[in-house]
Amino acid sequence: MSVALHRRLNARNIVLEEGIPGQTVGVRRRGGDYAYLTWGGFIDRPVAKGLAGARPAKLSVSRVGVGREWALNWEPLEPGQHVLGCVFENRAYAVLDEGRPVIV
Repeated sequence: MSVALHRRLNARNIVLEEGIPGQTVGVRRRGGDYAYLTWGGFIDRPVAKGLAGARPAKLSVSRVGVGREWALNWEPLEPGQHVLGCVFENRAYAVLDEGRPVIV
């Protein structure tokens, strides 16, 4: 099964997948604004919980795609929804639970 996230940047549509270097993703700060960190990929929930120094985060994306690599089913996120993330060593990872991104 393949997983991808979609985010918008001005008029650009950016797909975040595993192993895509050089992309960034918005991470919500406590004050409500966003910092943009380097995209690290996907991480399973038990692994994220076991990383010393990792902290949970909310990632700003517009859609979540799950399915086969050539045919992802895209699910749009409602305003105010985020994908659960994990920040570790200045990289942002999307947390997966049973192979699916966790929407919060």
